Amino acid sequence: MSVKGKIVGDIVFGPIVFHGKESELVETAELARLREIKQLSTVYFFNNSARHSRWDHSIGVAGLVKIFLAAQPAGLVSLSDQNDLVSAALLHDSGHSAWSHVGELFSSFVGNPIKHDVLSAELVRGTKKYDKYFEKWTLPRVRDILTSKNQREKVAMLIEGKSPVLVSKNDKKHVTTQELQQRIRSKIFLGNIINGPSDFDQAEFLIRDSFMCMSGQGFVDLRGIVRDLGIVDTSVGSKVLAFLNLHFAESMISARELLYQGVYLETHNSITEEVLIRALNRTYRPKEIYDFWFSTDDDVMERLHEAAKRDPFVDRICKLFRVCQTYDLIQDINLNDQRLNNQTRENIRFLGGKGGRKILLTLEEEICKELHVPIGDIIIGCWNWKKPRLSDAAMQIDGRDSTVDYESTFLSALGQDRYVDSRTRLVVACWREVSVPKETILNNVLHKLGTNDYVIP
Repeated sequence: MSVKGKIVGDIVFGPIVFHGKESELVETAELARLREIKQLSTVYFFNNSARHSRWDHSIGVAGLVKIFLAAQPAGLVSLSDQNDLVSAALLHDSGHSAWSHVGELFSSFVGNPIKHDVLSAELVRGTKKYDKYFEKWTLPRVRDILTSKNQREKVAMLIEGKSPVLVSKNDKKHVTTQELQQRIRSKIFLGNIINGPSDFDQAEFLIRDSFMCMSGQGFVDLRGIVRDLGIVDTSVGSKVLAFLNLHFAESMISARELLYQGVYLETHNSITEEVLIRALNRTYRPKEIYDFWFSTDDDVMERLHEAAKRDPFVDRICKLFRVCQTYDLIQDINLNDQRLNNQTRENIRFLGGKGGRKILLTLEEEICKELHVPIGDIIIGCWNWKKPRLSDAAMQIDGRDSTVDYESTFLSALGQDRYVDSRTRLVVACWREVSVPKETILNNVLHKLGTNDYVIP
């Protein structure tokens, strides 16, 4: 018998009501796995209340979408599109890895970069490639609930941030290219809601993560989402999700900046995620990347404990994780630091980018050998500041089409070199039993970065 309805009591948004297939999707194997994956990876080491899951977040995004749609004028979004939007909201993270975004960092580490939203769309489309990873839950799969291939395709397109307009062979024969493009433009706002510069995924995690970390840093006004975000017609004939109030857009940008700096990329958490990646690299062979990816956090820890029996480094990480500890911080240095010369700054920028990982690992090994400590006892990280995606979000002020980037003087200030350099940084950490003085380690790192050119054209 089909489930008629389900009420989920959410700690942030209160009761969220799901009807029909929405309620059935909540009870699928894909979503069940997300109950066992922490939304904030290792942040709970430093903030004990930050133990909420990807499932909690997915429910919250669906709840936000429902609140927003209920506030729109009748008929603006069809019932069919509303159903697809809520489904996409529920399933947008179904392809996330164990330990959340650590998975994407780890997959890049082993040379096989994977994106969770790509896998989410694949799972929704009904691929059987990953079936073996969902057998343990003995629950219906998404394809068992969304039985229409066309509906699954539209939901997958929404997860990808695309306009959910299917173009058939018959359309291509009998409808002009201009008409087809107009159909697509008329529904691009639906993809914006799930995966776009001002999407509800971002709004939800800012609200929830701030709440669960007991921090006001990432607070976003829920009323503003309904009042100051709207579905608007543009001058080129498309409908887009746009900010209607610059102050609200800037409040979301500042919330994002503060939460990224204070929680997501907080130095000790960045170190912890890095040592976890090193342990995963010693535990999983490259061809086992999906065995890791579709596991849960606890599954991965079990695998690490097995590897710890034969690998002292993995054993060390397991023992640290058991008591929520990490490597000792030696120094966290931003690019405005007067000790850095131009060569050092250029090296840090490069090593913090996609092409710098292998060189960074080689640098670590060189320093460990020179200081006569085991490889892995010293960790070096470089992190670059990235322009907020919100900057590309559409705005409509007094009927005029614009973007947040164009309208916001505040955002322009965030793009100035001094601010960018204050957020781009070098982090050096070490295992607590390293006998070499921390000052010696730091000086060695700074000397190498200041006298060698690691930038590859």
